[in-house]
Amino acid sequence: MPTRLDRRALLRTTGLSGAGLLLAACAGTPDPAADPAADPAADPAADGGTATPAGDPPSTNEDIAARALEVAGVDAPVGLTPIIAAFELLTGTGRVPFGVLDEQQRPILDGDVTVWVVDQDGALAAGPVTPVFFGEGLGARGVYIAELELPEPGIHDLVVRAETPDGPRAGTGALSVVDPASSTTYPPGTELPVVSTPTVDDQGPLEELCTLEPDCSMHDTDLAEVHGSRPVVLSIATPAYCQTAVCGPVIEVVERVRADLGRDDVVFIHAEVYNDAAVTPAPHTQELGLPSEPWTWVLDADGVVVDRFDGPVVPELLRAAIDQV
Repeated sequence: MPTRLDRRALLRTTGLSGAGLLLAACAGTPDPAADPAADPAADPAADGGTATPAGDPPSTNEDIAARALEVAGVDAPVGLTPIIAAFELLTGTGRVPFGVLDEQQRPILDGDVTVWVVDQDGALAAGPVTPVFFGEGLGARGVYIAELELPEPGIHDLVVRAETPDGPRAGTGALSVVDPASSTTYPPGTELPVVSTPTVDDQGPLEELCTLEPDCSMHDTDLAEVHGSRPVVLSIATPAYCQTAVCGPVIEVVERVRADLGRDDVVFIHAEVYNDAAVTPAPHTQELGLPSEPWTWVLDADGVVVDRFDGPVVPELLRAAIDQV
């Protein structure tokens, strides 16, 4: 049964952001000072640390974060805010996208960063790992990607250490990890359902076929017409109404990769998330049961997911996924 789209779910996952970061929040992003629900201290599954496992004595976020730092062997003042740029991560070797803010809530771009994962039982699950910073095609923005062997399903801690002008600083962020079989949104190896996407010939109930200005060029083909017969790159995103300023860059990145590759055998499709001004989810959004926005899939000629991007899309990684189809 389709999941009701919840934009706050993505907001709670990505957290707040600073100017210039790929994950920079739109004006509609909650301010923790004004919205207690957006304050990590008000939610044990937010950026302060993991939720307390059932049956364990209650622990504060500070206690959980301190335990994670100790387990990772990180001895540095706490001052970083890691921003996990994904709704969910999959068990196994996974790609973890994130940003890092310093004590002044400024993004740390292409810095000296190291990460670890501490599982919800307090054991070291991965690290130390040096993430790769990607900024290609993103202007002054960017995102770190860490390839990590993720633990069992649950809420775990990403421990981040970075060098800053004031010396080393550390911080923790929560990772929501699920088994692929329990994934909310069609992981690699599964077949994406056949849904119809609006085109320039018939945009259906959408008030706007494309909210990017000017419109992108990825609205000529209905997914239902090519699903299972040709490779497809499908992005469901809303540049004008995205609540985390990710959707616009996603469509711009996909459009740029499409133009650069010039592959006539691969169909690129963009579909808006909503029928209207971020109120009513579009039919394809509801049929796919999307829990957040944006999502991008690379499908092979059989309609099977080769790769998916939950949130930001890195040009280099998208090109690598397309090379597999």
